[in-house]
Amino acid sequence: MTDAVIPEELQVVKALIVDPGGRYLMQLRDDIPRIAYPGHWSLFGGAVEPGESDELGMRRELEEELRFRPLEIRPIIRFEYSIPQHGIRLRRVAVFEVFIDANAFSDLELREGADMAFLTVHELSAKSHAVPWDLCMVQMHARILPFPHLLAINPLG
Repeated sequence: MTDAVIPEELQVVKALIVDPGGRYLMQLRDDIPRIAYPGHWSLFGGAVEPGESDELGMRRELEEELRFRPLEIRPIIRFEYSIPQHGIRLRRVAVFEVFIDANAFSDLELREGADMAFLTVHELSAKSHAVPWDLCMVQMHARILPFPHLLAINPLG
């Protein structure tokens, strides 16, 4: 999606990429003023293209941004927001859980963003520049991860 035209509504996908130690793979966004939250830590993801399902959009974004093709991705959270006073119209966000091992991590290629790092929820929370809703998703996920039975119900189904 180009930066020139922002539609009234935007469907977005985000990936909670989690390693065996419970750390989250985060992207340091480029420090470019024309993008949302430049220079902030965020989840990998982006806008869903017209006619594309959330899952296909998530898989495309992971391929484009990391050259990552996970075998399994799981939808776990869906939310929407708007902030009219800042000109942010309706955003619908689908968040996917993706587990990664050390072998897959060594094959990743950062193709979008200034940097990437595995961070614990505490390390991310201590950062002064983190995208607020992404931080919220990581914190929420970290609190339910020890209780897998809470994830047994598909919230998007």
